[in-house]
Parts: sequence; structure tokens; C-alpha cells
Amino acid sequence: MMPPRPKLFDFHGVSMIHYFTDNWENIQNFKARPDDVLIATYPKAGTTWVSYILDLLYFSQPDRQKSTPIHERVPFLEIHIPNFSSGTDLADSLHTSPRLIKTHLPVQLVPKSFWEQKCRVVYVARNAKDNAVSYFHFDRMNLAQPEPGDWNSFLQRFMDGKMVFGSWYDHVTGWWERKQSHPKLHYMFFEDMVEDTGREIDKLCSFLGLTSTGEEKEKIRHLVQFDNMKKDDMANYSTVNVMDFKISPFMRKGKVGDWKNHFTITQNEQFDEDYTKKMKNTTLQFRTETMMPPRPNLFDFHGVSMIHYFTDNWENIQNFKARPDDVLIATYPKAGTTWVSYILDLLYFSQPDRQKSTPIHERVPFLEIHIPNFSSGIDLADSLHTSPRLIKTHLPVQLIPKSFWEQKCRVVYVARNAKDNVVSYFHFDRMNFVHPEPGDWNSFLQRFMDGKMVFGSWYDHVTGWWERKQSHPKLHYMFFEDMIEDTGREIDKLCSFLGLTSTAEQKEKIRHLAQFDNMKKDDMANYSTVNIMDFKISPFMRKGKVGDWKNHFTITQNEQFDEDYKKKMKNTTLQFRTEV
Repeated sequence: MMPPRPKLFDFHGVSMIHYFTDNWENIQNFKARPDDVLIATYPKAGTTWVSYILDLLYFSQPDRQKSTPIHERVPFLEIHIPNFSSGTDLADSLHTSPRLIKTHLPVQLVPKSFWEQKCRVVYVARNAKDNAVSYFHFDRMNLAQPEPGDWNSFLQRFMDGKMVFGSWYDHVTGWWERKQSHPKLHYMFFEDMVEDTGREIDKLCSFLGLTSTGEEKEKIRHLVQFDNMKKDDMANYSTVNVMDFKISPFMRKGKVGDWKNHFTITQNEQFDEDYTKKMKNTTLQFRTETMMPPRPNLFDFHGVSMIHYFTDNWENIQNFKARPDDVLIATYPKAGTTWVSYILDLLYFSQPDRQKSTPIHERVPFLEIHIPNFSSGIDLADSLHTSPRLIKTHLPVQLIPKSFWEQKCRVVYVARNAKDNVVSYFHFDRMNFVHPEPGDWNSFLQRFMDGKMVFGSWYDHVTGWWERKQSHPKLHYMFFEDMIEDTGREIDKLCSFLGLTSTAEQKEKIRHLAQFDNMKKDDMANYSTVNIMDFKISPFMRKGKVGDWKNHFTITQNEQFDEDYKKKMKNTTLQFRTEV
């Protein structure tokens, strides 16, 4: 059994516990080498994340990453717990060059050999509010740390600096000051890493003098995504028996801004006042929220134009376990996805509390989406307690996880005429910051005709699903134009396909709720709760009409489009209406 939790005591002016001071003579006499890389952080500021990135940058060997826990590949210098190898012993036994070593020591307690040998140091800092929250949950589950107490008392201790490894304020400012005199110290921010991991990996490579190809760095960026690391037993500390994962995982959320779910308004006001006093004499600044990273670029993915937000979680997407009663809602983007999702949600689960309190993108998860600081589509789908689960996708038919076909799931596909679809997609890309820059209307229209859009060619998408309908009896192919023309009739067809029996009164109520103007005003349906979209540029739900393309296409564009359309659609029986 673990001994009782340790007590804090003062150690050279820093609050510590004996597990990090029992081996002090060996720590202070540790012989650093010139090529050692020291990774320094205050606890719960991104240590494991940066350790994993550096390990991959230097030693990207599958056997190493799959067989040796990160705490052995990157030893924790000062740790000394009975029945475990000490950090100094693990560091001394490393055969790698360089050795990657981590520490939480404040700058004044770091062994002098690291400075004498002019080692490279990577310091990671995290904003105080998120750091305090993460540290609280860590202390709850780590039996080798002092009892955290309740959140309020813990937060007060954090402000007073009565934490293992001392004051956050002294720690981050102490290392910041050292950076000014030590050119081999790279000071990073957790918030910057969340905002754009790829950019921060580039900075690390530059600091460390490493040359990695774009492909290698992209692979590393994918491997070190929070959700991937959280599932990796060699990175998530699940092999360490001093932690109780029933209380909290070692890797909990990895977000910026989670502090807002813990701080009361009073706590926040008191914290801000105290923070201003303690940080008034430093140039160091933190962000407690992140901005969206630059818009992504298109790339070819299995023959389809895509962006990384829809491929980063690809292994988990392809291995998604569909259930026989799942209903998959598939569309090309901006073809009526939210409309049909909303109708199906009402048909199956017409509960006022559900529709009024939970956004549609949580009730009907977007399978392939994977954006930092948001729950992935896979995680949302796996956490659904409904039966059936309603899941949406924009994937072309050939990229759909095979389990949907194996389980013979029902699929509802919605198609919209190309002209209105491209107009709607243009305005969507203007306001959606996780999509590529749309450019002007003329160049966007050309890209649409060329199939250089997120999720690929409209022509391939609608015809691919049309062909699959011929061999898959559980696929219902709908048209946006038909829904506009007679929503009630299309609801009847959906009920017939899904085997649902609803009264005429219930269907009429659903038809009313799902009217465009009603949905546009509904914050649980109009995506106004999603902060990656700028509604000042364009609303997510814009017009919902058939024929708006006539307000955008010039005569010349229309003639060119029609000529191109005939060539691309000549071998299919699929037909669309551009007016109703």
C-alpha cells in the first residue's frame, strides 16, 4: 500500500515534499552533459506533452515509443519514491544522445552542471488559472502528493504559493528572468501549443537545430494530439500505480479556458486582484483564452481534398464501432445537414429539455471533426446514451467507416443542387475559421468546379452516394429541393424509411419547428454557440432557399458552369432541380 500522503515543508524557501528532496545530494551533484536537453515546467503545465514531442523529434522509433513509458524515456530528475528507480538513476542509465530530462524545480534549485555545461533548456509555462485547476485534479488522484482539500482552499494555497515546487508566480518569473541571460533557454507557452502545435514544433526544431521534413513534423503533430496521447499507455501514466485514475485521469482535458468551469465570480475577482500585485514587476504575459490558429490548407487525402481537422483523428474514425440501430446522416457540406439532423432528432427524441438545452452538434455529433479545445466527433458519438444514435458525416461514400455497412445501419443522404450548394458553401467558408480562405466568388466557383473543396468534388460526392443507394436498401436519398417544396411530405417519407409511427399532429409540430426561420432563431440549432464562426460575416443559416444562385452567378459563369456540369454528370441517372 502507499504510505500516508506527504506533508509540505519549507525547503530553501520553496514548499516541497520529501519525495523530491530525499535524494538531494545526488540531485545537486548530477553531472549534466553538454548535449543534455532539460525540460522544465511548473507541475501540470505541459511537461509530458513537450517531453513526448522532443522524444519523437529526436528518437522517432516505433519500438521505443510503444514499449517504454515516457517517464523512463524522459526521467523526472528529482523524484525519489521507495520501490521506484530514482530520477537521477534513470537519467544516468540513459543511452540516448541527447538525454532528455525533465524537472519541476524552480530555476534557483536546478543542478549547476546544467548551466556549466551550457545545456539547452526548454521551459513550458501555462496560465495560472488553468494551471491551478489542472494541479487540483492532479493532486486529487496522485497519492504521492499532499491532500488537496476542497477547490476553494486549494485555490487559496495556490495563491499563497503553498504548493509542491512552491509559488507558480515565482516559478514562471524566475525562469523568465533566467531566459534573458541564458541564450540556450527556449521559453514556451502551453496556450501557444494548443493554438498551433505545428508552429510550436517548428520553433522547437529551430531552437534545437533539428531538421525534420514537413511530413515528419505533421506525423509528430498528429501523434501528440491530446486525444491520441490520452489513449497511449506509454504516455498517459496509466502504468504508474501511485495515481488513482478512478478519481481523475492524469491527462484530463488539455484545454485552455477550463478554469471558467471551476472559478466562481468571487474567486475570479480575488484571484485577478492578487495576480495583478504579484505579476506587476515582470514583462511576462499570459493568455487565459486562445485565438483560432491560421486557416488550414487543403491537401489530397486518399484522392479527396481535405483539411487536417477532418483527418487528424483518422485511425479512430475508421475504427469507429457503429451499432445496428445507428442512423447516419450524410451530406456534402451545406446541403441541409442541420435541417435533417434537427428533424430526425425531433422524430426520435421530442423532449423539450433536450432540444432547449443541448446544441444540435452535441445531439447529432459530426463524426470526423477533431478541433483542439473541442470534443472530437468520435468522443461525442461514443458518449451518446440515445438509442438510436444520430451521427452526421460529410465524408464521401468510399471513406465511411466500414462498421456502418457491416452493421447494416440506416443512412439518410441529403443532396442539394450544385448551384445553390456552391453559393451556400461560399458564404459558409467566409465565416468559418476552420475552413480555408474562400477567396473571391469567381475563384471559389472555379475551385468548386475543379473539386478542390473540403470533402472533395460535389460531383463525385452526390453520384458516389447515389450509386451506393442502388446496392444498399437501407439508404434513403433525399433532395433539399424536395424538402423546401413540401417538408411534410418528406417527413412522411423519413418516417416510412425509419419505421417510425408519428401522429399527424406530431409531424405537423415537427414541420413547424423545423421551418427555416424558426431554426435560424434557435440558439441550439443555429450554431451561435460555436466560437469558430463569425456571424458578423454571415450567419450559419443564411437563406435556406432554392434559386439564390441566380443572385450570384453571372451569365458567363452560368454558361461555363452548365457546360462543365453536363460533362461531369453525363454518366449518371441522378437529376437535380435548380428551381421549385
